[in-house]
Amino acid sequence: MAIKPEKQKQIIETFTKRRLMANIMLYVALFCFAYIFTSRFIQDVSLTGLGTTVEIGLALGIFTGAIIGIFVYWRCPNCKKFIGIKPKPKTCPNCGVKLLDTK
Repeated sequence: MAIKPEKQKQIIETFTKRRLMANIMLYVALFCFAYIFTSRFIQDVSLTGLGTTVEIGLALGIFTGAIIGIFVYWRCPNCKKFIGIKPKPKTCPNCGVKLLDTK
């Protein structure tokens, strides 16, 4: 079934916004992971003054939330199914709709 050009443009715009949001969540998760890793090996490091244990707990919570958010948000705007782990999929592996504007 062919998709109308207006609908295709809307799908690409929606996916572009979702990809940006997923990238932001990924960078937040990586920052939290790096902070947890470094705070485990460097003693007396505190960014907020709450203590290392509390900061590690907060970072773990944010990291977990970001990872869950990525899995919830990284879906095809057309069929609403999970796209997979490709960073820049050109088409949806489930319904085959075009996700990127390749000119």
